[in-house]
Amino acid sequence: ANSTDDWVCQCLPPSSGTGDKARASCDLDECVTACGTCANTTCSEVHPPQDCNDPNPNDQQLSDWTCLCVLPATGGAGAQAPATCGLDECTAMCPTCANDTCTGQTFPQTCHDPDPSAGTTEDWVCECIMPRTGHSSIYSAAVCILDECTATCSTCAGTNCSDAGQPCADEDPSPGSTGNWHCTCDSPYTLVAAGVGGPAHCEIDECNNMNSTCTTCARTTCSAVDQTCNDPNHHSDHLDDWTCTCKAPFVGNATAHEAICRVDECTSMDSACTTCSKGACSGASGPEQTCFDPDTHSTSLNDWTCTCSDPYTGTGNHETAVCTIDECDKRGGSTTCFAAQQECKENSEEVDGDWYCECAPPTIGTGDKAVANCTINECTASCRTCNNG
Repeated sequence: ANSTDDWVCQCLPPSSGTGDKARASCDLDECVTACGTCANTTCSEVHPPQDCNDPNPNDQQLSDWTCLCVLPATGGAGAQAPATCGLDECTAMCPTCANDTCTGQTFPQTCHDPDPSAGTTEDWVCECIMPRTGHSSIYSAAVCILDECTATCSTCAGTNCSDAGQPCADEDPSPGSTGNWHCTCDSPYTLVAAGVGGPAHCEIDECNNMNSTCTTCARTTCSAVDQTCNDPNHHSDHLDDWTCTCKAPFVGNATAHEAICRVDECTSMDSACTTCSKGACSGASGPEQTCFDPDTHSTSLNDWTCTCSDPYTGTGNHETAVCTIDECDKRGGSTTCFAAQQECKENSEEVDGDWYCECAPPTIGTGDKAVANCTINECTASCRTCNNG
């Protein structure tokens, strides 16, 4: 009662402030005060927590607070609601971020954050940059390789191997290793020399290779018919050049299939030929004989013949012929004898030079290869002028 003019106006909770003998200017920071329009825990209880901002902290400006993302998270302010915050751990700098884990590798890698929301962390991955490839690892660097057989680069194989139908091998696919690829050989081929910078030298013996992947190999084509197989060039560029060759005494060969085997049993002197003539005709004593094999195929054996040369006749089936001659016909005997009204005869058709002329009855007499000197005994013969008994 002793003091006057000392009254004040005081703001009512939740506002704060006083006015000395005047209306108070009341403060109300909706971020730190609990009230019906206040943020309360709206910003602080989200994950991760957000900052609250009240741009006009007085009780005349209510419901103007916002939630703000906390660095390193970024995003627009949330009006009276949580903000939508993002955290790209590939570009941001933070304890859980990639920082330079990917980009700082000897061969830099790219970073990828599959879920850049602020509430998802430690899910970033490093990825290899072409031509290097590899498996990405979550929250760590990728394990990258440089397979020069499959990659595209200045030192890579490209189509050098595939154009030659060969597989490619990279001896050291580590990311910094270059220029060590080579072409090699695929089944059924055998590697002779690796192809460094180009096709490999691959070979295959098409006669002896039984691999099921070899579509040009002979397998048993030759051996099944007792023929010899030969592959003259084993290089992989020379396929289907193997041959079947007939075994002695037969002759013949064929490329990439069974041969047709033949033997001329008249001319072959091979010791393996047990059915050949071997001079049975040409070496025969007496008249000259000719050998003839009508069918030289290996399935037709022992069919050769010896044939006597003209003027002789006679044929021997797979043996020397017995040659005969009709001298009366072939040596002119009949002509000589007939002119003298005599008969031509010979002692043996197997002997040359034994023909003779024989007088016609009742005369008698013979002429050796000539006209006979004929006589008649009228006492014993029977004729018109004879005694006739």
